[in-house]
This record gives sequence, structure tokens and C-alpha cells, in this order.
Amino acid sequence: MKSNKTVKIIIFTALFLSAVILISVMTGAVKETTADNDSVKLPVIMYHSLLKDEKLQNDYTVSPTLFENDLKYLTENGYTTVVVKDLTDYVYGKKSLPEKCIMLTFDDGYYNNYYYALPLLEKAVISPIASVSEKFTETKDISVTYGHITFDDMKEMSDSGYVEIQNHSYDMHSLKSRKGVLPKAGESDEAYKSILTEDVVKAQ
Repeated sequence: MKSNKTVKIIIFTALFLSAVILISVMTGAVKETTADNDSVKLPVIMYHSLLKDEKLQNDYTVSPTLFENDLKYLTENGYTTVVVKDLTDYVYGKKSLPEKCIMLTFDDGYYNNYYYALPLLEKAVISPIASVSEKFTETKDISVTYGHITFDDMKEMSDSGYVEIQNHSYDMHSLKSRKGVLPKAGESDEAYKSILTEDVVKAQ
């Protein structure tokens, strides 16, 4: 079905593989746009870890209090949170999006997202590194500081209706052999496509 809608996404911080998925959706929609320029601005805010210890807070780790204040600000200013399913439904004409919509995302799938964020959320996207969640599912090592959500945590979060689980790759997160999901220098398009597809499909 052709879409007559475009989506303008303001990315406040890099969304890693989640951004790749969203941008792919956007690109397909923009190519099929007709003269009817119905569009919506969708800010995307990415969080990583939520920790109370100030010594552990940095560009990627904020306090649960700061996160809660962010949510209060968004509510007080009339924003409505949406997830990727809402976005794709909008692009393909299945539903409309609120005028002041915003997407909250959590990268990597830290356990503290489950512990601190879940009780406060109305809608958010969490994109865990599947191989890491697999490891913590096997070891059952529960830690707010360094742990990651398990498959049982994911199911509980998804079943709650407040969280959408998205794909952050299975194991393409290391910076050693390649930089995340980026191709290596000199790697052919065919080889890169094969490796990326295998990894993402395994995570899915």
C-alpha cells in the first residue's frame, strides 16, 4: 500500500540499530509520498542506564529522579508517547499519531530499566542486546548496577502493555572487530549484508 504521509524524526541522540530500523521505515515512506504533504514531527529520546549513584552517572547514565522529572515535563507539556508499532501504523495509513507525539527509547536493555523505569512508563521502546540478555537469563545474575534484562523480564514488560521490545542486534555491539553494526573497512556489501542479516535475524 502506498503511503501519503512522511515522518520527520528529530533524533536527540544516536539510536544505534534502533535508529537504522526507524530510518529505514522513514526512507520507504518518503519515497512513496504523494503531493499530500501530511507529516508529523516525532522527537526520539534515547536513554541507556538509570542509576542513583552519582559517581556512576554520565552521558549514558542518568538518575531515576531525572528520568521521572523528564516524564513529568512531557506530561505537563502535552506530549503523548508512542512506540515503533504506532509509527509504522501511521506510515501505512492504519492510524493517526497525536499532534505532540514523542518516542522514549532505552538502548542495550539494562536491568535498571525494568527496575526503575517500568513502574513509571506509559509507552516506551527497549532494545536489548540479545546475546547479553541471553547470558543474564542463563546466569540469573540480577543487579541494578550492571545487569541486563532477562527473557522473562522482557516478556513481563511486553505483557504489561507499557513496553515494546525492539531489536538491537544479537551480538554486533562490540567495538573490537567492527564498530557496532557498521561495516568493516574493505568489507564487501554482500558480505556485510549477510553478516548483519544473520545477526539481526538471530536476535529477532
